[in-house]
Amino acid sequence: MSNTGRQTAPLTSETVESWLQSCDAKAPQPMAVAMAAATARVPKLGELFAAGRGASGVISNAQLAAKGARDSILANSRALKERIAADDYEGGLQLYREQPIDGCTSIMNIARVAADFNPLQPDHHGNVERFKDYTARLASAPFFNLGLSDTQVQNRESEDWDDLIDSMVETFEGVEASDKARIRQGLTSLAQAAGSRSETKNTETLFVQNVLQTTGPRIDVMIYYSKVEMEESKRKGATSKQTTFTVSRSNLIFRTADWPHFAEKVWQRQITAVDDWLDGNTTKQGDQPTDLCV
Repeated sequence: MSNTGRQTAPLTSETVESWLQSCDAKAPQPMAVAMAAATARVPKLGELFAAGRGASGVISNAQLAAKGARDSILANSRALKERIAADDYEGGLQLYREQPIDGCTSIMNIARVAADFNPLQPDHHGNVERFKDYTARLASAPFFNLGLSDTQVQNRESEDWDDLIDSMVETFEGVEASDKARIRQGLTSLAQAAGSRSETKNTETLFVQNVLQTTGPRIDVMIYYSKVEMEESKRKGATSKQTTFTVSRSNLIFRTADWPHFAEKVWQRQITAVDDWLDGNTTKQGDQPTDLCV
């Protein structure tokens, strides 16, 4: 881990408005600006996309880790949407101020939409570049402090995805055992989604695991992204599968205490409740049944 809770941008009305404008569809943020901001805040971001063959697709999964508070968080998000549907501006805005986790997911979605990154279309042309743009925009948002940022490279030789998934789950630090089980299930779905779209024996896919974790008032956004390469070879009648994966971990800490002061600015742009964020950032498995031992 290289950084813990570092404040890297002042949170003022000016910086909030500037970032929101940069994500406006009518004024897209240039890639050079976004990447420069990401380099400053998340130094390891580019290492995953080093020179060489690029990833063929982006498979995404989103999870909420809330230490027993998951149901209440989702219920609060539904209540917020009910206020919005009823055109209750004042009541909805008040709930929005009181529920920073819905503000956090709204900001994440603003960055995603601005980058035109669509987790529901993993093979969409340019999706890898769009994912890079998304993470860069998110890293430059003044609503977050920077937590850990690092990259790990691991090699595994096995006959299925299980060893790979177990190794990836172990990179999630500070997560409760029950939430790790949910993350593992999500990674299994990632493998199924990737396998259902694979047409070659040698594949390279970018796996993105988004975890929104809340402990008391603290909200963490953990984005673990892994470039996975699988190579199958047959020798003397035996089949072996060599898997190489690079795990880059980024942790952004939402500035919860400041949220009530800036909630209305985000409210006026876009509102994305937690349950909608979960659905919108989880790649659906393909229609065809998938053998994880691809």
